[in-house]
This record gives sequence, C-alpha cells and structure tokens, in this order.
Amino acid sequence: MARPSVAQARRPLILAAATRAIIERGFEAVRYVDVAEEAGVAVGTVQHYFGSRDALLGAAFLEANRTAVSNARAVADAAAASPWRRLGLIVEEFTRLDRWGLWLEFWAAARHRDELRAVLEAAYGAWREPIVQAIEEGVAAGDFAPRFTSGEIAGAFVALIDGLGIQRELGLDWLSPQRTRDLVMGALGSALRVDP
Repeated sequence: MARPSVAQARRPLILAAATRAIIERGFEAVRYVDVAEEAGVAVGTVQHYFGSRDALLGAAFLEANRTAVSNARAVADAAAASPWRRLGLIVEEFTRLDRWGLWLEFWAAARHRDELRAVLEAAYGAWREPIVQAIEEGVAAGDFAPRFTSGEIAGAFVALIDGLGIQRELGLDWLSPQRTRDLVMGALGSALRVDP
C-alpha cells in the first residue's frame, strides 16, 4: 500500500497549527512564523501551501468547520432516528463545540475582508444543510408543521447557537452546555410546531 505523501501529511498539520494560533493569539496577530513553529515546519512550507495569510487562516477556519459539520452529520445519520431526534443530535454536536474563540476572531476579521466573508458564508451554508434536510424529512413525514421555511428555520437555529456560543465563550455562568441545548431545542420545537 502506498504511503501518503509528505505534502498530504503537512497540510492538515499546518491547518491545525493555524487554528490553535488564531485561538491563542487572535486573528490579527497570527503570522506565518507562528503557524510554522506550531506545526514544526519551515515558514517557506507554510507559504508554499497558502499564498496569503488570509488564505491560510480562512482554510484553517473552513477545516475546523468542515470537521464539526461532518461529525454532526455522522452522528445524526448513524442514529437512523426520527427527524426530531436527528435535529436533537445535530444540536448536541453543534453546541458541544469548544472553539467559539475561533468563530469570534473570524467574525471580527470578516467584517473588513470580502474574502473572509465568503469563507463565513460557505461555513454557514454547511451548518444549515443538515438542519434543512432533517426539517424537510420531518415535513414530508407529517411530523413538523413549520411556521417558516426550512432555510429560514435553519438560519435562525444557527444564529441562536452563535449567540449562545458567544456567551459561553465569555464564560457567563448561567449558560451550561445542557441549558444551551435545551434552549435551542425549545426554539426549534416552537418553530416546527412540535412538542418536545
């Protein structure tokens, strides 16, 4: 069996190092050299894979996001449960995230950079997709009678998780992970006209 190339092995290491650097230093303070040192590679190696600092940090954000969405999909799909239960599993995965600092840094940077705003739009699209799918399955099965379109509900769901995630990142005591999930599921139940 062929071994993965060095190039294939380095890219994930660089992206993971960039993610840690953003969380530790903040988006604006991260330099190529910080990522290279964290990944244990030369600065030139980082520059070879990513032509700009924003491209590097955007790719790191998208990879962290891709992993979170992939995990949520895998958990929900493996359960072979009702659409409501699948939504609950997706909520559990999304509210389990411990990288809200990464999102905070990215939101702030994206306010002034069109390239990063496009990265955020792609990330939000990925978050909404499994939610829309579960809602539409529930509507087709007659389980849900939504007050809004599935896309609108998914967008509001993601916004609610964002808002609660910010408060958790800031360490506000009233908001435990379980309370976060309960609040999101309550809002979803109301929007879908489901009694949780």
